[in-house]
Parts: sequence; C-alpha cells; structure tokens
Amino acid sequence: MRCSWVSIQGSKAQNEDALVCQPEQALYGVIDGATAVVPYVGSRGESSGFLAAHLIADSFMQNGRQRANGSLPLDALFRQANADLRAAMVTAKIDLARPEQLWGACAVLVRLGQDHIEVAQIGDAVLALLYNDSSITLATPNQLAAVSRITRGRCREAAERDFASLSERHAFIRQGLLTNRQLANRPGGYGVLNGQVEAEYFIVSRRIPLHNVKALLLMTDGLAFPGAESDDELGVDEVVKHVQRMGLAAYVNWLLGVEQEDSACRRFPRVKVSDDKTAIELVQA
Repeated sequence: MRCSWVSIQGSKAQNEDALVCQPEQALYGVIDGATAVVPYVGSRGESSGFLAAHLIADSFMQNGRQRANGSLPLDALFRQANADLRAAMVTAKIDLARPEQLWGACAVLVRLGQDHIEVAQIGDAVLALLYNDSSITLATPNQLAAVSRITRGRCREAAERDFASLSERHAFIRQGLLTNRQLANRPGGYGVLNGQVEAEYFIVSRRIPLHNVKALLLMTDGLAFPGAESDDELGVDEVVKHVQRMGLAAYVNWLLGVEQEDSACRRFPRVKVSDDKTAIELVQA
C-alpha cells in the first residue's frame, strides 16, 4: 500500500500526538496524548500527554517487531504499552489513585496482512475504511463520542457567556474536563491507556478482510470535521471524502485555516483553537 502521513502541532506548546510508521513490519498507528488535568512537566519540559504518546509509540515499535515465534497480537501490544506507561508514572512518582494526575493516550494500530488487516484501538483515535464502491465504514468506535457531546455543550455554553478573561473561560471548561476524567476506564465511560488495569477491558481488536478496500485512514480527533455533530462526533465520512478530494496534507491545512478564522471558538465551539492533528493514509497501489 502507498502511505502518506501528517502530524501537525495544535495550539499547545507541544505536539502531544505521535505515530508509528514501520513498513518493514507492516505496522502503522496514531496515538493522541491527553494532558493530565493536573499539569506535569518532565525533565526536558515535556507535558504528560507528550510523554504518554511517545512512550506508547516506542512500546508499540519495540514490541511489534517480528519474533522467531511470530508477532505479538495487537491487543497484547496495547496491554504491554499500558504496563510500560504505568511503570513510567511510578518512576515519576505520579499518584496513580488520582485520575486527574494520570498520563494517558488514545491509540489505533493496524498491521497489514496479504488479504486482511489486524486492528486494535482504544479511545477516540479511529480507523476508517474506504471501499471501492465509495462507501465508508468506521471500523473502530469513537469511545469518547458521548463525552465529546457533553464537552461540546459546555464549550457552547462558554461561547455564549461573557467571561472577564480567557483564564476564566479555561477554568470553566477545565471543570468539565475534570469530571470527564473520572469516567476513564469506568463502566459507562470510555477507554484510554493510562496505566490502569481496567483499560484492558476497553481495547477493541478485530481482523478485517481487505477485499474491496480502497484506502485506510487512521486519525486522531484533531482531524474531526468542523462542527461535526454526527453519531461518531468526528464527522468521519466528511473527513474521508475531503481527504480523497483534496489530499491528506491539503485537508489538514484547510482545517487549520477554518480554525484560525474561528479563533474565538464561537462558530464551532471547542476546547481550544486547534488540536494536534495526526493521521496516516494507506491506499491500495
């Protein structure tokens, strides 16, 4: 398959997304780090989201290599990455009993076979499939769709209110994010790799035939179509259609322009002006 990718920093000081692109292992993935509500700064100024995303990407790549007895299943790679993340937090003296302090990330990972793909996923990094008949399928669920609707509502309320400063607006939205973090890896909530053992119950893994598949798109939620209020909260159908028409890099540049024109986050209520944007497109040659 022909591969193209993008990874663009959003409004924050660091790009908290990471990617896996190992053609020799037929292994591809995108990881979306989530900054802890209680800030953490690493020895080189890294945020917790940056550390989580890159630690998980490194774990996927190191453990995804072909072994004498075959490759590890993708869900096993997720469990190992989650354990590696927990060990790193223990070393950093993070209080693992406090969800707001945990480093976390959503991820989707695929391994290409001759006539099929393996996929594993958690959170709101997703895989979309485009078929030869132009139909589009979201192959993995956005596990944060319900939470995203709540966050969108809070952002809409923030857009309609007059705050004395941006810091007041951020504090208002932050309170909602803090509530959402309590739902991580809990019944009725969503999955995220954050060192909690319960994350393993939210890992989705599948084997999908490649018959009639024209292209695959792995994406973090930063590529969500502007103002999307679809069932998946990402507007995946529109994203795939625009990527096909414009190309992946051009779509991301267009999206950045739309976001900058709405820098007050009023037309399209959202947490910040621009989220980090990482995607891999794989197209049948």
